[in-house]
Amino acid sequence: MVRGKEKASASLRRDPSWKYSVQVDIGGGEKSYVYLKCNFCEKVVKGGVTRMKEHLSCSHKNVAPCANVPEKVKEEIIAYMKKSTTAKHLQQEQFDDRVEHGAYFGSESGKGSSSTIHNRGARGPMDQYMTNPEEDRGQAQMMPAAGLYGRGLKAPSMYELRTWILKEELMNTERSIDEIKRTWIETGVTIMSDGWSDMKSRSLINILVNNPYGTVFLRSVEASDEVKNATFIFNLLDGVIEEIGEQLVVQVVTDNANAYKAAGQMLMEKRTHLYWTPCAAHCIDLILEDLGNLLQHKSALSRAKKITKFIYNHSWVLSLMRKFSKKEIIRPATTRFATSYLTLQSLMEVRQPLEAMFTSTEWLNSAWGKKSEGKEIRKIILNDKFWATVTYAILSTRPLVQVLRLVDAEKKPAMGFIYNAMDEAKELIAHNLGGEEASYREIWDIIDARWEVQLHRHLHAAAYYLNPQFQYSEKKSSNPEVKLGLYHCMERLIPEQEDRELADLQLVLFRNKEGFFGLNAAKATISKRSPVEWWIQFGDSTPELQSFVVRVLGLTCSSSGCERNWSTYSQVQTKRRNRLSTLRMNSLVYIMHNKRLKDRRLRNKGLKDDEDPLVCDDVSSDNEWFIDDETDLPLSDLQLEDLNVDVLRSEADQMGTSTSTTPHTSTSSVAQQSSKGKRKVSHIKDDDDMTFIDTIGEEDSLEDPFSDGI
Repeated sequence: MVRGKEKASASLRRDPSWKYSVQVDIGGGEKSYVYLKCNFCEKVVKGGVTRMKEHLSCSHKNVAPCANVPEKVKEEIIAYMKKSTTAKHLQQEQFDDRVEHGAYFGSESGKGSSSTIHNRGARGPMDQYMTNPEEDRGQAQMMPAAGLYGRGLKAPSMYELRTWILKEELMNTERSIDEIKRTWIETGVTIMSDGWSDMKSRSLINILVNNPYGTVFLRSVEASDEVKNATFIFNLLDGVIEEIGEQLVVQVVTDNANAYKAAGQMLMEKRTHLYWTPCAAHCIDLILEDLGNLLQHKSALSRAKKITKFIYNHSWVLSLMRKFSKKEIIRPATTRFATSYLTLQSLMEVRQPLEAMFTSTEWLNSAWGKKSEGKEIRKIILNDKFWATVTYAILSTRPLVQVLRLVDAEKKPAMGFIYNAMDEAKELIAHNLGGEEASYREIWDIIDARWEVQLHRHLHAAAYYLNPQFQYSEKKSSNPEVKLGLYHCMERLIPEQEDRELADLQLVLFRNKEGFFGLNAAKATISKRSPVEWWIQFGDSTPELQSFVVRVLGLTCSSSGCERNWSTYSQVQTKRRNRLSTLRMNSLVYIMHNKRLKDRRLRNKGLKDDEDPLVCDDVSSDNEWFIDDETDLPLSDLQLEDLNVDVLRSEADQMGTSTSTTPHTSTSSVAQQSSKGKRKVSHIKDDDDMTFIDTIGEEDSLEDPFSDGI
């Protein structure tokens, strides 16, 4: 809003929007406000010249677009806004450079004139001396070490940092990595690759090597000048395999993009003793994305985002929410769609505090309580059908989020567990939705389209068979694809015919618990040791089989290690460091990347049972749960009355307060169970349907579905 006519003088009207609008004075006395009226539609804009630009550019942001603006004027305003945004970004970069040089109050030329930058949120001179221990553990550890040295410590010179200190740090990193490399011959390795683009639009491909003892960053390849087709990716990965040694490589994991998929098939044709598999975390995230396109999920997510955007973008409302709930709603996770469903669960957990907040006297008497936006959010919060859609979304995705935790946590190799985890996830979804095939078939079809067609591999089935936790379980699967996957893997991963036959004969000892496998210690530690450790400890009587099993069960299912460290290259290759030699720059990236991988592995190993490995510490500033997303449907396009949602009112009302767990049942039993004692399902179509939910008695309810958290 423009205050005072003097601020709207002609000498200051350089903005092109002044040509297409006129001033309108509203109010009287000393406090006179200057509003702008559009020349084309005569709409009075109450937000000053900035909002007039948004009105004329039809940005749909903060103000309604002009329906009569000529296309030429619209393009002129848009071009001016882009130019202004670029200039602001350039100013901020120049400002950051001066801060790094210690010349915060100096001009660009360094002659000492006062800085003219007044950007909101710009960094101050103290920022160069501050550190966040969570973000920069190295610097946080450095400060106590300097204190232990005592008085007289001199900081190293630039020459020392770039020569012998860098060389010594590189040697320390190599020694740490050599300890992991010595285990490669025993367990085999997975090569992980993932491509991305940094903030400067450079195309980079990370190459990492994983085994049960840790993940090693090999290198980042800049591929900006390359066409990233299947041939290029194949040649890149084939060279890495040759460098490491084909005899050590068991699998190559990438995302499921067409070029990577084609390159993987080319690798398997040339290298007949390894596998290419798609990233399981990426595949599950795609399943969650597909589920998010269902009308029921889209409705829940759209309204939930509207709630969080309203609360987190208004400081008074956010303060009031924290007063009532004592808990944050948004739970940032390692993937976009995990964030969505974790946040839905968190929203469900604070349902009662939110309802209490929006019905409190403090809210009703506030300015926000009287505004249309506040009334709309209150209406959503107090709508039982909204919570019904949230409940449905949670029930149909929580088991998949659990699988995502398994493949992403890196606490133990996931290969031996993913086959059973996906099977149980489908069964639990069917159970959560009532057991009637009509209620869960749509969800299953979406899962199968990704799992059966894209993700599922012989390695997953073979690892399931060889995992003692499932081999000795009464609920062991008898599906023929399990044994078929086992023999397919033996054929491919055991090159010598004689060793393959011996391993096949030794399977009898494992299956019948004979020899070392029959020891009381072996039976007692099946679930206490990881499958790899168990086989190393008790597989001595079957050496050929043991060697094969350790190489299979020690595999990862995800390339998420690549995705965690995208920013390392950008931090090293900055405007001030562009004079670094290629050797020094690669050394810095190598050191920093491997240090972060080690820190992350130690952090995950130290996670407590109640700590979620999917949850991140930071939320990006462009998170869709904070800012407006043009893909979000307006509420008018998503009518709750039009939805067809299977829910229980008791589930939506309990809000995760129970500590019981849902019993596991097989798919067949879910589909065939009798109606007695079974969860009743209601298809919500209109207000009258809610009365059906009211008739459900406690004797028909299962245990609380939110006991484990999503």
